[in-house]
Order: sequence, then C-alpha cells, then structure tokens
Amino acid sequence: MGEFDHTFSRSVEQPMGAAMLLSRNRIDEIGMLDETFGIFLNDVDFCRRLLEAGYLNYYCAEAVIEHFTGGSVSRQKPKMVWLSHLSVFRYFQKWEKRRHASWPVKTAYRLALYLAGPALVLSAMPRSLYHLLRRLFT
Repeated sequence: MGEFDHTFSRSVEQPMGAAMLLSRNRIDEIGMLDETFGIFLNDVDFCRRLLEAGYLNYYCAEAVIEHFTGGSVSRQKPKMVWLSHLSVFRYFQKWEKRRHASWPVKTAYRLALYLAGPALVLSAMPRSLYHLLRRLFT
C-alpha cells in the first residue's frame, strides 16, 4: 500500500493479512480464510469477501505491528515461487465464476484464464530455478 500517506487512517481495499483484526461475528459471517490458497492471496480473497458483504477494510495508522516480510517465504523460495503463481491462478479462477457478464464475454475471459495457467507455470520456472541454484551454490 505504497500509494498513500501511512500517517493517516483510512479505508483501504486490502491491508496486509499479517495485521488484520476482526470480530468473531464478522468471521462467522464471511467465513475463514480460504485454505485452498495456502500462504498466498488468502488475505486478498478474504478482504474481497468483506467488501462484497458491504464492510470496509480499515488501515489504522495508530496501530504498531512488526511483520518480518518474507520470513516464511525466504526459507523455501523455489517452492514459494510455485505456490504464489498457483495462488494467482486459483484466485482469478475462483472470482471469474462470480462475474456477471454475457456468455461471449465469460467465454473469452475463461479462455484467457486457462491460457494464463501455462503462462504462470512458464514464468515460475526460471524464478524457481534461480532460487534453487542460488541455495545450492551459496
């Protein structure tokens, strides 16, 4: 969320998932984090469900939370590259089903989505290989 001044509180589309605070009632209503995403995009999906239910996600500038970004990811970087790409695909696949559009638009969108799957796999290969080789030779 680098596009705004973090010294002021305001509503946002999606705050960092490591720092979300919710009432139990809200979780009961919206549901838990979607575990099919694994470590990536489950917070993005959750915040989207909150917004669709009519709630706001709020960034609180007064709160102080320390999050070691990448702490979990850096230990298994090649695997995390694959999981991040898979989560992106799953996210768009999940939300594409909810689009309200004519069948030609939906058909074109689905075709683009399924072409994106192999593209995401191909783009993950060099990144994953780089991190694997880096771990082996350093």
